[in-house]
Amino acid sequence: MQTNRDGRCRRVSWTLVFMAALQIGLFGAAIALADSVVILGAGQIGNWITSGSMTNPNSSPIDMRVTLVPCSAIPTCTLHDFSFPALGSAVLPFSSAGFQFGTAYVAQLNPSPGQRLPVVQASLTDQLFCQFGNDPATERHQSAEIPVVPLSKLIAADLSSLNFPNVPPYPEAADVTLVSNLVLGNIQRDDGVTGEDLPLLLELFDPLGHLVGSTSLTLSYGETRFVGDVSSLLGGRPPALSFPGQLRVTRLSGKALMWGVLYTLDSNFGVAVSTGVNLSP
Repeated sequence: MQTNRDGRCRRVSWTLVFMAALQIGLFGAAIALADSVVILGAGQIGNWITSGSMTNPNSSPIDMRVTLVPCSAIPTCTLHDFSFPALGSAVLPFSSAGFQFGTAYVAQLNPSPGQRLPVVQASLTDQLFCQFGNDPATERHQSAEIPVVPLSKLIAADLSSLNFPNVPPYPEAADVTLVSNLVLGNIQRDDGVTGEDLPLLLELFDPLGHLVGSTSLTLSYGETRFVGDVSSLLGGRPPALSFPGQLRVTRLSGKALMWGVLYTLDSNFGVAVSTGVNLSP
């Protein structure tokens, strides 16, 4: 357990354990199945691990495939195929040889007419205990839900930008431990469109809309990338960003499928999660 001088939980450790993934390109083979549920940022790095489950809402059995990307042997991805009983439930597999951290695709194989996709849930949990405040009774694991989204919805939305609100200032400006960590993905598609690189521009704005800092990066097809402590990376140090601002991620060109999740770790309030867009139900 790590605490600051007031006994509050330090969440800077998440940035440190994920920084090794910052420059790693994660690749995988294309999949051409029925609609998939996309779980961006799944797996394990450091003390944070992914767990999840799914429920079959249909009154008939279904066959499922979980594909973990990246893969140890390109282009062969790690596949988990299994039958799912009517109205049954199962735990999702996120541990496999050659897979550490990336994106999981949960797809239905050979669906019958009228069958629905399973309901999927996933979360990240820190395996270290944290104490909130000065009361030892508040010791617990921190966790955060991973927003899951159907692949068909991302294809239909064809997102060209993500706008993440309430990005906190650099920690010293708020006198608490605040870290915003960004997970970005160049999502594999199954609509017959050729995959391509995803060039991105990251921009941080203060509450009045003034640009604080920016940087650019490119994600290869199928890549998942972690960007740690974006406020610090983009120049959000006092007095540049003394109050929460906005992070904008823009696709600069092409038709690659973009998806992203921002995790803000607060020593007082735990973990807040944002996807940067309100997709319709």
